[in-house]
Amino acid sequence: MKKIYWLLVFGVLFSGCEKKTNFPQALNQNLKHLKDTVNVYSGIARIKVTEQMAELLNESSSSADQVFAGLNIRSVRRVFPPEEKFEARTRTAGLHLWYTVTFDQNRPLTKTAISLSELEGVQQVEYIPRKKTQEATGGLFPFNDSYFSKQWHLYNDGSISSDFIAGADINVKDVWKYYTTGDSRVIVAIVDTGVDITHPDLVDNLWVNQAELHGVEGVDDDNNGIIDDLYGANFITHTAYIRPEEHGTHVAGIVAATNNNSLGVCGIAGGNGNGT
Repeated sequence: MKKIYWLLVFGVLFSGCEKKTNFPQALNQNLKHLKDTVNVYSGIARIKVTEQMAELLNESSSSADQVFAGLNIRSVRRVFPPEEKFEARTRTAGLHLWYTVTFDQNRPLTKTAISLSELEGVQQVEYIPRKKTQEATGGLFPFNDSYFSKQWHLYNDGSISSDFIAGADINVKDVWKYYTTGDSRVIVAIVDTGVDITHPDLVDNLWVNQAELHGVEGVDDDNNGIIDDLYGANFITHTAYIRPEEHGTHVAGIVAATNNNSLGVCGIAGGNGNGT
């Protein structure tokens, strides 16, 4: 699950417990050794092109045929289709340079990706990952946290009340099921008040400052200017004292409350409850 770091007012860090799903990396001329994988869709890839190639592809279908001659490409289309209202913003973000390319599903992905990456004007080639159910959730999903059914902002099927519109949520259940319940390598910084580091639905996910844990009491072992900041810090007083506050604890729970522990609420990145 994710790690949380509280900045400015009070600091607390949380660690995760779920392995990240590893999707295929982008393929370019320096990654020709990348092998095909069953975790991606066949017959389709995404490419990022230069401004010059983007203009050429936008001219006509015959221009696209000329660019990809010999590759048996079936279709080329922008990932973010032109839309007059948003086109300026799309171009500012560089999203107009991304295209979806389809081809024969029986053609090896690696062979096609290498051929695409060698074209002048193609900057990047990516595979499209398949949804893959998280093995780590196993029979633990859906989670058994006491108040999850009331967390309509995470998943809302309209059953809580007639006043709640089904689908008005962040659809986190699909993320948990098909991708991840968190990643212990990620640290998220949150600005808020103090958090209750003894809260039973948070205590298992607290990040611990290893330098201070294995250091000398009363000494700034990690040289960050704060002595004995084991779980984070108070950035008002610049001390390790963290006064528990309702709002800070609430926000910590939104992100990192322990999942599947038959207690309290679910955290968006609260892990799967198996302790990993």
